[in-house]
Amino acid sequence: MTVERPPQDPAALLHRRQRILAPLDLELGRGLEIGPLYQPVALKAECDVRYVDVHRTRGLREYYAAHPGTPVDDIVEVDFPLVVGDRTRSLAEATATAGPFDWVVASHVIEHVPDLIGWLADIADVLVDGGRLSLAIPDRRYSFDARRPPTTVGQMLLAHQHGDTRPSVRAVFDHHHEAVTVDAQAAWDGRPGRETTMFPLETAHHMAVRAMTEDTYMDCHVWLFTPRSLVRQLQVLARLGLADFTVASVDPTAVDTLEFFAVLQRMPRDLDPADRARLVDEGFVLPTDHVRPEPEPDPRFVTSQITRREQALLDSKRRVSNRLKGLLGRG
Repeated sequence: MTVERPPQDPAALLHRRQRILAPLDLELGRGLEIGPLYQPVALKAECDVRYVDVHRTRGLREYYAAHPGTPVDDIVEVDFPLVVGDRTRSLAEATATAGPFDWVVASHVIEHVPDLIGWLADIADVLVDGGRLSLAIPDRRYSFDARRPPTTVGQMLLAHQHGDTRPSVRAVFDHHHEAVTVDAQAAWDGRPGRETTMFPLETAHHMAVRAMTEDTYMDCHVWLFTPRSLVRQLQVLARLGLADFTVASVDPTAVDTLEFFAVLQRMPRDLDPADRARLVDEGFVLPTDHVRPEPEPDPRFVTSQITRREQALLDSKRRVSNRLKGLLGRG
């Protein structure tokens, strides 16, 4: 599996945790973190939080033992595994003994889920009215997704109609065909070229055939977002009655980084249609993207700016000067 790893510097990790947790009241009720793996955002020593993941801790450690660089001994103890035996439980079923929750955290998870609409519905089921879902999300423009085409609400509808439980053939192929080796700063400098592609076409085709013919979970980024596309697409889903969230806040991607942060708020369950429509109209404010500041101009090469009136005066003086030169020349 290819993942974007959060910063490893302790100060940077602390700052990142604060950005994800700041919109939540950790002292209010109980929280749930989805997929914390070896680097949870919400710490049990600091708040009342439970951890949920696909498998039990032992299964995760066995799986990630084959992934160099993953500190498998640091993988946290999972409170609620979704897969038990041969059956995959819903989030509500898996966490029934501890829910409902006042807040949920998911760092670099939303882009991986096969059925986004179903995933949001599962989280809405376990959140109290007004509860918050805090997300850390890779910005497709500045990650290994930089060359991939945007994903659409139509693709989300199709995945939900099919009840996808594994990444689609489309997602598996697009990842292996277009994923690039690039760091965030290089991506901010310009779209990566074809020479940075991670895999040859033959690999992309092979993986797509496997996705079609094997009962194997091939993890990849299924959904690609920017801060603005996330807000637009969630509003469309809410208008269709397929998402019970509004967007409380978005912290756009900082310059030379690859992720942004968003907080979704669960709509009250007993809203009448008019109140829901109002929330959907007002609850999706588009964020403003950060842009790289223009470098300060070198004062040695700065050209002075003049107004039209000043330019006209200069032109008039030039004409008078030329006439005087002509008269003097004839004398």
